[in-house]
Amino acid sequence: MLKFLPIENIVFKTKLSKEQVLLRLSENIEAKKTFGIGNYSKPYIGYITGNNFEIERVINYRNSFLPQIKGNVYSELGGTRINVKMMPVIYVLFFMAIWFGGVIIGCLAMFFILFTEEFTPFILIPFIMLVFGIGLLYGAFKTESSKSKKDLMRILEAEIEQ
Repeated sequence: MLKFLPIENIVFKTKLSKEQVLLRLSENIEAKKTFGIGNYSKPYIGYITGNNFEIERVINYRNSFLPQIKGNVYSELGGTRINVKMMPVIYVLFFMAIWFGGVIIGCLAMFFILFTEEFTPFILIPFIMLVFGIGLLYGAFKTESSKSKKDLMRILEAEIEQ
């Protein structure tokens, strides 16, 4: 079930030391302003606690599917490993789960009607809504997560481990 959710677990590897990684992160992260109102001078908002961080990209538009990025920084022989988890805000996932549940019930009802009554274009509406919802959820999330991945690769001089 979890593999169907828009959650990405990514491992970045860099030749920088753990201290350099944390310094670069801190140079690119700003604390969230009260009520989220105001201009930010850095590309990310969030915080660093020890070897862990929680951030999100600063954008000048509204996107409910903007990834929340949580990461851990570990020293390794010859560099540093950064484990990152990207996912939408939990309330967005909760809302989409309820919405998909309703749409799937509608699809099942229309599927049953398809076998008992004559076809009309009205029957396709729940299926179109399902495709639209999937496209919206994954399209909006993947667009934003790919931007964050590129940013983190640049900031940390890192590569994504396969």
